[in-house]
Amino acid sequence: MTSQVDGDRLSQIRQALEATYDARSTNDTRRAALEFLDGAKKQADAPQHGYSLASDSSQQPAIRHFGLSLLESALRYKWEDYDQNQAETLRSWILILAQNVSESDPQYFRNKVASLWVEVAKRCWGAEWLDMDALLMTLWETQDDSKQLVYRQMVLYILECLSEDICNKEDPVAGLRQDVLGQSLNEIVIPTQLYKDHLVARGSSQNVRHTQDGWLSRMCAFLFQCSTFISQADQRVVMSATKTLEALRPTVTWLNLRALTETQCVESLYKILAAGDAKVQTATIDVLQAILSRPYNPHFHESWSEIMMSVLRPDHIELLKNLHLSCNSSADDIDEAKYTLQKKLSEVLSILGDAAASNPEILATPDNCTALIDVMMIAFQHDSLLVSIPVLHSFTKLLVAKSPTISTVMRQKVAFLLGACSQRLIKYESLTDEELPVILYLNEDFENPPELHSFLGNYRRYCITVIENIAYYMPQEAVGHILDQTVRMIDTICQEFRPPFPTLGPAKTPIPVLQLESQASVLRSTMNGFITWYGKASQPESKSDEHTTNNVYGVNLTSLRDFCYKLMTMKPQHPEIARLTTHIAVNVLVKTLQGQPELVVKVLDYCLSLQYPDDGSNKEYSAAVKGFHGARLGEMQRIAMSFPDYLLDVYSDLEARVNSLMSAEGADERTKWGLQSFLFIVVHRASAVDAQARVARLQQIIHPVIETWQDPQLTEALSTFSGFCNVVGLAGLPEYLSNQRYASIQDWPSQSLDQEGKARQKDVQMKVMRLPLNATKNLLAATTEKLKESSREYQIATQVWGPAMQAMLSNVLQMTRHATSFPNSSNWANFPPELQMVMQKMLVDRFWQAGISNESRDEFYARIAESGDTYEGFASAIRGIPRQIRDWCYHIIYGMTRFEEEFFGLQELPGPLAEALLTDASSLSTHHLQRLIALVERLVQRCPAHHRKHFMPPILSLFFSQTDKKISAEWEIIERSSTQTVEGEHQLSDEMKAESVLRATTYAVVSFASTLLDQRATADVTSTSQPQTSHHTMRTLILSFPSILEPLILFCTHTLRMRDSRCCTLTTRILRSILPSFTSSDPTTSPAAAQVREFISTEVLKACITSLNEPYFVDVQRDLANLIADILALYSGLSTTARDVLCSLPDMEGGRVDQVIERIVACNSERTQRILVLELLEGVRGVSIHEQGKIDRRDVKTKRSAMQQQYMEVEQKTDGKREQSPKLEGMAEMFGGE
Repeated sequence: MTSQVDGDRLSQIRQALEATYDARSTNDTRRAALEFLDGAKKQADAPQHGYSLASDSSQQPAIRHFGLSLLESALRYKWEDYDQNQAETLRSWILILAQNVSESDPQYFRNKVASLWVEVAKRCWGAEWLDMDALLMTLWETQDDSKQLVYRQMVLYILECLSEDICNKEDPVAGLRQDVLGQSLNEIVIPTQLYKDHLVARGSSQNVRHTQDGWLSRMCAFLFQCSTFISQADQRVVMSATKTLEALRPTVTWLNLRALTETQCVESLYKILAAGDAKVQTATIDVLQAILSRPYNPHFHESWSEIMMSVLRPDHIELLKNLHLSCNSSADDIDEAKYTLQKKLSEVLSILGDAAASNPEILATPDNCTALIDVMMIAFQHDSLLVSIPVLHSFTKLLVAKSPTISTVMRQKVAFLLGACSQRLIKYESLTDEELPVILYLNEDFENPPELHSFLGNYRRYCITVIENIAYYMPQEAVGHILDQTVRMIDTICQEFRPPFPTLGPAKTPIPVLQLESQASVLRSTMNGFITWYGKASQPESKSDEHTTNNVYGVNLTSLRDFCYKLMTMKPQHPEIARLTTHIAVNVLVKTLQGQPELVVKVLDYCLSLQYPDDGSNKEYSAAVKGFHGARLGEMQRIAMSFPDYLLDVYSDLEARVNSLMSAEGADERTKWGLQSFLFIVVHRASAVDAQARVARLQQIIHPVIETWQDPQLTEALSTFSGFCNVVGLAGLPEYLSNQRYASIQDWPSQSLDQEGKARQKDVQMKVMRLPLNATKNLLAATTEKLKESSREYQIATQVWGPAMQAMLSNVLQMTRHATSFPNSSNWANFPPELQMVMQKMLVDRFWQAGISNESRDEFYARIAESGDTYEGFASAIRGIPRQIRDWCYHIIYGMTRFEEEFFGLQELPGPLAEALLTDASSLSTHHLQRLIALVERLVQRCPAHHRKHFMPPILSLFFSQTDKKISAEWEIIERSSTQTVEGEHQLSDEMKAESVLRATTYAVVSFASTLLDQRATADVTSTSQPQTSHHTMRTLILSFPSILEPLILFCTHTLRMRDSRCCTLTTRILRSILPSFTSSDPTTSPAAAQVREFISTEVLKACITSLNEPYFVDVQRDLANLIADILALYSGLSTTARDVLCSLPDMEGGRVDQVIERIVACNSERTQRILVLELLEGVRGVSIHEQGKIDRRDVKTKRSAMQQQYMEVEQKTDGKREQSPKLEGMAEMFGGE
């Protein structure tokens, strides 16, 4: 390799580059130029041309940058082919380029030169190159004033990249030399004394350190130096300080903590923090956070404590406080830089609070503790909930810290915390139109409602935890205060919130309702804390004084009882307020007030006495009345579950009142069977009932339901799909749709229904409600809710439901089968083509998706209610029929599984059950498929081990084949749509919802597969008490049944190509867990092993390599590489198939493949095996982990921090033009295909 270049070739490269940048170039010209430039990188003389271009300062920066790219290509792909002289020449060119950088060079050019330095270092530093530290020091200490800061910035960038690539990121080149590079980097960075101790401890050195002080000392000293000049507003100094901090950030994450204390790193950070530049302050807080986020390790306790105590010095806390206050700005005029700094400061305070909670000794004095909590309180009170939430989260831990000092300070803040958390429990998402500072900040922080919903849910959860903790540690004060607060609020609402009630519009919740919902959460949290306190304080081993405990408990019980009596004197005028007051009363009763039969009857009577006539003139009020009736049924059943004996004493009166309500005008089937279930619970759970009389009475209650299931007319109707449609009121649907011209009307929500349509809609709903489904579901739920298998009630339930199940199972399965097949287009094949399109549109669901929908849940349901009398409302009613029937059937089947032997012991059941549930499962939407997945999971969980072999195979086999068929098809649709331009916000939202649901559904199946194949005995959960053996585990069953294993592995193979990182990662772990099961070469012991091995060595391996080729999968490259490594390590000795697949890749030499396989087989380190795979496939991968990390290294402005991200698990909204998938040319030929 020489510096001589081909002048003509160099001229061609320049011309090609000019053609690519020239806006006047045609597409063909630009394409030809790019192809030429790509070819130039592969030429043997590419490094010479690269150096010639890059070193020519007269060239345009873009041309010089391409020269660096030529050098980079030679480094990355040809370094191993160079001899020592060629490698030294290439290295010397890069060092010369580094020495010749100047301030006039663009920053990106200087960074590229630095990154080439790093690439060389990863390949030879610590071996043939030993003087790098001296060269860096020469640049750092240059006497050329015009270059000093430029050189220092470049050195800092080199150190930053070395830390990232060697210690923080998984770079395959650095990984293969991890020991040498790691030791070398450590030696040149650590300070003097630590280096001396390091030499004594190790007894040897890499001989790469050439100066007295390490680079950490220099960086900290440079920060001290910069801090004295930043106030002069010299941007070069600001840039240098920022570069220093950016180099420190990745370095402090891996260094020995003692190095940070010896160099006074924290002091240098506080010094620069006080200097006053916002950009530098933000970078400083990033470094401080990186230090404080280091996981605690007792081995480094002394250094960790010293760092923490330094950070928590009163003057340092005062600086953080002043900095936080100086960043305050008005909510309607936010200073972005200062606001960002406040959010980061809040995260630092949260980390300090967490550290103090777990290690209180770092708070040297009570004053330190007070100072920290005071500044945390300032951050918590901020009108921005995003600033507030990290500190709020930390308060949940400080309140339970086992430190008298912390407890004393926190007790002083309890009143404020209780008030603030109570106030902030309100649903802010329902107040988005209010001009409040909190709302203004929320609008600034969240671009779309989905993020807001997720975030506010987390914020309320932490508020609830704070209230619970306060009630736990101060039960008497907290309970009394909250009860008085609740009484005052309800009394005020009952007096002021009276008819006539205004019509607020869709999804607008009245403010009093929002306030009372918030207060109900406060009271519920308070009671939870109080109950937890008493549960622990009353234990024999508790150190609490028994007399004091009983006294506090008695006083609070009296307060709670008095509260209930006061509540029952209030008469809410609005049904929503009544719903909340009854819930509050029942909650207090059930959770705390046992042994008070008079109060139980009073509360039940209060629930029954609240009546709200409705004339239908106000839709919002009507919906509230309906909601109250449903909620009241639930509260009544809660009372019956908790106090059946008390209610048995007044059973006759209750039965009369229930019958009166059931016969009242307007009582629907749902209400009637809810009331019947209430009576069923009382009879079933009460202890003072004769056994035979009890069974007879329970059988009498369920007899009408069982009789309906056995109706011969119903059985005959359910024998065909058309008969099923007639049963549910869909006879004549095609004719109606044709007459109403559904096919020619596009905007269904705007087209009103005529009287016939309304009548048909009502008829369909009535017929479905008259089916025995809802009644059966309610009665089974009432029977099995909170029922223990060892209880007397369970034995009674078995006597009642055992014969009943067999009587109704056949029709339940038929009903399930038809409801599942309803979306199957083959059922509508006899319709005219235009009506088939109508049915297809009619069966498309409208659903609200947390994290995606651009409206709140309440707004969505309000919109659905508003469209009830339109064509869309009619379509919703029709598609709601099979969905509702399926849900009821799923509940019924699950309810039956509670009677394990009676259900799973039915020998003829598995086949028909599998067919009913799964034959048409691929016709369901992914949204509805989730419910079926949940049911199958529960079938597996409930099935006793001794019934698995006959019960599970037909179900699991059909389950994985059908879910694979459905999910794979849906991912193909997503892939196709990603290449198309989205028209309009509505279509984009729909597609985002569809993709979000598909991801969730895919993960549900993958997670289920993982659970089934979990090797841990604890994961093999069933409800049976029979002992588990290896022969009965689900893993053994699946691996021994090809009918299950085949569709499962096929699904996993397809999942490796689905663009979902979470699913792909879990799938690789599933496959890795089963690979060892197929290493047997004896066909008698493992007949399917060879076939499975071959499939994995071809199809699974190809799927892994193909995914490695795509940039999307960069985050799972480690997992994919682990799987590939395991396949090669376990199967290469048994078959050459995997080797042949690798050799079929472009430019893959067989000798190199053999060498890597040999090293993988001989190696026991998972990390080394993975790096060998990544290095072998370097040319195949679309974007390396290492490069992907560099792409967004500087992009910190718009990214959420890791701490912020944990409070909002949402998918980011995109604009109408979606990111296009790359066209992967040659993908079909990757495995040697034609």
